[in-house]
Amino acid sequence: MDKNPFTTNVADFDVGFPSGFQKQLIDLKNDSSPNLSFEELSFPKFWCQVASEYPILYEEALTIIIIPFPSSYTSELGFSALAFMKDKYKNRLDAEYSVRLALSDAEPQFQKLVEAKWR
Repeated sequence: MDKNPFTTNVADFDVGFPSGFQKQLIDLKNDSSPNLSFEELSFPKFWCQVASEYPILYEEALTIIIIPFPSSYTSELGFSALAFMKDKYKNRLDAEYSVRLALSDAEPQFQKLVEAKWR
């Protein structure tokens, strides 16, 4: 599932998802009040807010996106990265994005960044 449920294609979720998933996704996409709160709230808070109305989508969001540590190895890696970043000299640092970057498998594409800067 894409981070934004309002821009996802419902047809992409026909195989391997629970019964009723597509119906709830269509209902969510057509309801205007959750769309407004999605723009205002953080991703986990949004899903907690709509959990009772869209339980199947909520469960999938928990298993696919929100749970950041699928194994104890990545959990330990995350805590180690956070401990390194928030030592006694940087204790006021908001490390959320730094930890995400440290745990990500994404490779930075410096060439694209440089090209975009000099256009």
